[in-house]
Amino acid sequence: MRVLWINAKLLPRAVEAIGGAKSVTSGWLGSMQDALFEIDPSLEMCALCLDHRPCDLKVGRVRYVSFGERGKTWYKKVPSKIELQCKKVIEEFNPDIIHVQGTEYFYGCMSEDVYCGKPVVVSIQGVLSACHVQFTGGLSPKETWWTKYNLRLLRYGSTFWREQTFWREKRATQEERVFRQQRYFIGRTEWDEAWVRYFNPKAQYFHVNETLREPFYRVRRNRKSIKPHTIYCSAAAGYALKGAHWLLRAVAALKGEFPDIQLRIVAAKDKLDKNRLFIAKLKDDAYGMYLRRLVRDLGIENNVVALPALPADGVAEELKNAELFVLPSLCENSPNSLGEAMLVGTPAIATFVGGTPSIMKDGVEGKLVPSGDPAALAGAIRRWFLHPEEAEACIDAARVTALARHNGRKNAEDTLRVYREIATHNA
Repeated sequence: MRVLWINAKLLPRAVEAIGGAKSVTSGWLGSMQDALFEIDPSLEMCALCLDHRPCDLKVGRVRYVSFGERGKTWYKKVPSKIELQCKKVIEEFNPDIIHVQGTEYFYGCMSEDVYCGKPVVVSIQGVLSACHVQFTGGLSPKETWWTKYNLRLLRYGSTFWREQTFWREKRATQEERVFRQQRYFIGRTEWDEAWVRYFNPKAQYFHVNETLREPFYRVRRNRKSIKPHTIYCSAAAGYALKGAHWLLRAVAALKGEFPDIQLRIVAAKDKLDKNRLFIAKLKDDAYGMYLRRLVRDLGIENNVVALPALPADGVAEELKNAELFVLPSLCENSPNSLGEAMLVGTPAIATFVGGTPSIMKDGVEGKLVPSGDPAALAGAIRRWFLHPEEAEACIDAARVTALARHNGRKNAEDTLRVYREIATHNA
């Protein structure tokens, strides 16, 4: 079988092959590739990546192609030049099936002839049609009016409200076209299936789980390794919809009772660190400005550690040492960070939004709280700080669920089954 993937970024092995910095993103796609080849040694694959780094090379058994695309992946109208380039690669490779990774970009709504009559299946990652509503994270214009005077405003005209408009009018509109145009979808939660049915009742939906990066299966947390009152949070400083500001308020509320409380946020160094590099300052945005002032106003500078983006080993080590993992998002589908915490055995608190109830059972495998509610978040953290036995009671059940859900061999078998079913039906 010949499979062509279309995704946003070059996968880690291709980045390393062209001499780029070691990638810390899209690692789970590499894990899926390995599992697919293990199940079907005869599989042939091409990964068409709409990345800013141009390349056409073969690494192992995968051909990686990138046109050096810059900044047009969110356009409402698909650039005709890129369509022609994509069509050429598809014609050359002649796949049995095309697998589009994500609904967020135009890859799933190009002109029909670009796909050369090949069947297309789209994997759902996030759902922008829901995310754009929560883009500002529940913050009011009055709270953030001063943040419009940021460097991204000078470069791109960027403010909270303009970016939300961009997500709503361009990105969500483009995503809707993907949902309506395509016939086959792969998802993981009741929530993303509901969005497929909402836009396209006639679509065929396949439930296939994701395979995570190797270190999370290997590293195991235990009570002896943890740092008391330490909270790990994954990439919540990127957008306001990820809810970092609500978690910061919860930490501030708990500081009096737990003076040593420490919140460690990965991929936040360029946003929160006062000593961040000059290049990071040039990319400063409204949310980064808001978070820095919030940390200062809440008096928790010594309780917040802004970490850089970490490789899988680094994230696993953070989870191993943390007393709790907290996911404060206002919108999520199937967050890999939650799956990683469950695999490592770190007690998890998450918000009851989107697909998270499908990922973790409240009160059995972890704790779910309302989103945008710092009091509920602080209450859940406080409860587990004072009663760690309750948190520990969730670990085994969470890990059993995560090991079954993220079983690499089963997920690869399910993916190949979907490929064959679709290809056979469209032969």
